[in-house]
Amino acid sequence: MRQIADRTILVVEPDRQAREQLRAALEGDGYSVIAASGADEALSIIDNTRIELVVTELYLNNRKSRCLVYAMGGPSPYRRTKVLAYTQHSRARDRAWARASGADGYVLKKNGEARLLEVADRLSGGQRDGT
Repeated sequence: MRQIADRTILVVEPDRQAREQLRAALEGDGYSVIAASGADEALSIIDNTRIELVVTELYLNNRKSRCLVYAMGGPSPYRRTKVLAYTQHSRARDRAWARASGADGYVLKKNGEARLLEVADRLSGGQRDGT
């Protein structure tokens, strides 16, 4: 395992088991991980913590995911933080919405954790993922 100095990832995932699996995979790759179950909690964490990357499910409970992605992707105090949509939703309109909202990357859960780690590494290193 390599250490990634000062690389903190916020995982926003409503499903507790999925959230813990993401945490384990990312920590296994050397990241510090903070987990949140929804957008309100995530925005509160971001207000108080330096976050390098947010990995979020596109559709959070009560449709607050739109608020989170817009806040993270638009011209706001949060823009220093990259956003990676890690989702089971594969429709073209979901991908287009994420991109238009400012998501820096999009990975389908069915493509697995290896792809997630590849894109997370790229984004946390300052590169934009072209997928």
